[in-house]
Amino acid sequence: MQDLLELSKHGVVANPDELVTVSKLIQKLVNSLPEAATISVESSIDSSAVRGDAQRLSIAVRNILDNAQKFAGNTQPLLVKQ
Repeated sequence: MQDLLELSKHGVVANPDELVTVSKLIQKLVNSLPEAATISVESSIDSSAVRGDAQRLSIAVRNILDNAQKFAGNTQPLLVKQ
């Protein structure tokens, strides 16, 4: 309820910053997509982490993946490199 009140006041819900492991975040999002079979993840970084709002980082990465799928179409698989 507090988040909704915050959103109505400022238009933004602030979540606390936390350490987010980038490779785990990307792999989790790729696995959650129905077209995950057409997306490959290639990583040279095992456990790099960033401090930030995990929910917003997930939304940003998900938007990038969605846009990549939209523009690539069904003709070619996507490769995510980290």
